Amino acid sequence: MEFYKALTPDDYQTFFYQYIGLTKSTLPSGLVTWKNDDVGYITTFGNMTTIQAGLGDYTIHKDLLVEYCYDAVYLHFGTIDEGITYKLMNDYFIPSAIPSSFVSIDKASHGINRWKKDQSFRGIELSVYFPYLQEVILPFLGYEKDALAFITENIRYINLTDEMKFILKKTESYLIDQNMTQQILLSLTLSLISLILHPGNRYIFMDNDSNTISNIKIGNRTLRLDKSDKGKIVKAKELIDTSASQFPNAYALSKKLEISEQKLKAGFYEIYRQTLWDYANSVRMNKAAQLLRETNSSVSAISSAVGYQSNSAFCKTFKQWCGITPLNYRIKTSMIQSSDRNDNDL
Repeated sequence: MEFYKALTPDDYQTFFYQYIGLTKSTLPSGLVTWKNDDVGYITTFGNMTTIQAGLGDYTIHKDLLVEYCYDAVYLHFGTIDEGITYKLMNDYFIPSAIPSSFVSIDKASHGINRWKKDQSFRGIELSVYFPYLQEVILPFLGYEKDALAFITENIRYINLTDEMKFILKKTESYLIDQNMTQQILLSLTLSLISLILHPGNRYIFMDNDSNTISNIKIGNRTLRLDKSDKGKIVKAKELIDTSASQFPNAYALSKKLEISEQKLKAGFYEIYRQTLWDYANSVRMNKAAQLLRETNSSVSAISSAVGYQSNSAFCKTFKQWCGITPLNYRIKTSMIQSSDRNDNDL
């Protein structure tokens, strides 16, 4: 496992991007893109001494620990669609960032974060450097420097309003379309800060325990997910990641984790934005694709290895997932690999 000690926020960020295999390029628009076709990408705009917006979709291929040793405070807004970051607390690594929309004031001085091998990450984050927030943004909005004193530091509040989530979506679209400008970024930031300062939204921060509760509407019913429920749903994802080929039905999984089947299915969709079955099947298909590329095992053997009792059902599902049959996928990837080897020989 790789270990690194970061002495500044920029150091932390640059090492992380380079370690996971991304290469930096700066576009004329001012956007900075870190990219690797085998890993994914991270796109940023702005800088860590004022405001920065970042969008990422990538996979960690090796376990990583990063120790941060610097004093820095940021106001963060974001949406994590996929991926879990772990933080060392009392000699144990616990999830510190799970899929959710959130706002937080993160005060860093010293700590250790961990990312697990083969975990995928997808999401967006907008970061405001706190001295800049206090010296420039809050006075511009007509507030005192301590206007955000009601927010407890190092707590992720996840009950964001629909308006906040909409602004984060707009931020994401500007980054994807490469239309972000300094003026747009500042406008989006001012809107988010105005919303968290609005008296009608103060309930988000009233009770530290309340930030762990989400309400999900299912028809005329409302399901409440608390911290314990979300922990079980995260555990369900981890079980699928490690044993998708033996994936039980939702009922059996809910019994194993002691959560209602309805909460498990609705909560999984709420957090990961896909059904339990679709996610498990994606894990199985990715594993099948790897076996087709890297082994000489028969299609039938691979079908059994990823949990299918029917070879025809596996082939049909793989074609729906990939667009071609397993055999054609093997032929196509073999030709690409052969071509790459020939290019390297030249």
